Amino acid sequence: MIRIPKVEFREASIVDIVSFLVDQSRTIDEQQGSGHGVNIVFGGGLSGASAGTGPVSAASLGTSAITLILQDVPLRDVLRYVTDIAGLKFIVDKHAVVIVSAGYVLPAPTSGSPADSALLRQFQQQQAEAALLAQTGRLRKAKEAYAKVKAIGGMMNPKPAGYELLAQRIAECDTQLTAPLPAWAKLSSEQIEAARRDGVRPAIEVELAPAVKMRMVYIPTGQFWMGGEDSSERTTRDERPRHQVSITKGFYMGMTEVTQREWKAVTSRNPSKYEGDDRPVERVSWIDCLQFIHQINARGQGLCELRLPTEAEWEYCCRAGTTTTYPWGENRLDVARFGNIGDQSIKRKFPDAVTLDFNDGHAVTAPVATYEPNRWGLYDMIGNILEWCQDCYDENYYQVSPSQNPTGPSRGAARMTRGAAWNSTTNVIRPSYRQAATPDFNGDHLGLRLAMTVPE
Repeated sequence: MIRIPKVEFREASIVDIVSFLVDQSRTIDEQQGSGHGVNIVFGGGLSGASAGTGPVSAASLGTSAITLILQDVPLRDVLRYVTDIAGLKFIVDKHAVVIVSAGYVLPAPTSGSPADSALLRQFQQQQAEAALLAQTGRLRKAKEAYAKVKAIGGMMNPKPAGYELLAQRIAECDTQLTAPLPAWAKLSSEQIEAARRDGVRPAIEVELAPAVKMRMVYIPTGQFWMGGEDSSERTTRDERPRHQVSITKGFYMGMTEVTQREWKAVTSRNPSKYEGDDRPVERVSWIDCLQFIHQINARGQGLCELRLPTEAEWEYCCRAGTTTTYPWGENRLDVARFGNIGDQSIKRKFPDAVTLDFNDGHAVTAPVATYEPNRWGLYDMIGNILEWCQDCYDENYYQVSPSQNPTGPSRGAARMTRGAAWNSTTNVIRPSYRQAATPDFNGDHLGLRLAMTVPE
């Protein structure tokens, strides 16, 4: 067997992964047939799948497993077929390519010295790591990693599969780093400069499902004042004391709240009361959010550690480098340009509601990105729905909070939500406003926005 170091594909399409497997398996013929004894065995999760369809026939169909055997078709086609019917995650793990509970074993090389085999293993491992860095936006580190791979391949004779593409991959890292932003990315010049300085793409699209992508923007490191002024009558006790916080690790933040289209693409259901594909998903609990995130990360389709933002990260993004009372300035009524909160339109559904004296036409939730973004290209940080954060809640946490990358108290019965919702008044539209809820609460004004860790 070829011993392949463990590599987890976190940001690559299924086609990319299949291509990697095929390209790196130099001993596998494109027309390898069943006579070679190559097969793919699935556990009971596919026991209900139909047999004998597509390019693969089922040699064994039972209540607990299906064995699919290659029938003189290209390996690339077989793997694509399998992933089409299963939607599973690829992991290269030691002796085998494991597809969830199933395995596909690469045949052993027919020739070559132990030294050649060791170089090939090193080449394959380093190439996979470089690809992961590039796919997750770490372009500078990817370029360095590809250069190391090229040096390893240069010592091998014959050259391994994929070696001839390495110069192109290195050039692509430079091109992507300085490429123009997509039209949808409304970022500040400082933000773009920081991203390029950090060697990452300023804006990315994360594939959740075919034709469904989540847009995210890079948030650079920095410092800000978290919480409310001690002397302000508008702030509550849990917003004080105001304290300086440093965010020392850059990360990606969802450009918008998670939409109903995105939620349905992952879970195949829509819990929302106010339906619309481009509206934010609501009526989801903190527990629901963790399950949603786990489903995405487990698929491994173009993702790298999606998660809920911390409370500090959320406020840092909401303020977006501003020092005013509100992200847009000092006039709270200017919220009409930036967020969907309780105005005259809400009276169509709730006649007794206390509202502001303007009408934006949205009685409940609005499609995401309807209003203007903040300075960092983030939409609806105030208004539309409250957003779950990662942290537990403690009223006195700010008194003991660390100054760098706070993640909240270690325990607590409630979890944090931030922002304001379609039914909120101007009393709660300040960035420092905190509201807690039990992890199982799922109101029609409560949803989420995702963050993504940038790999070191």
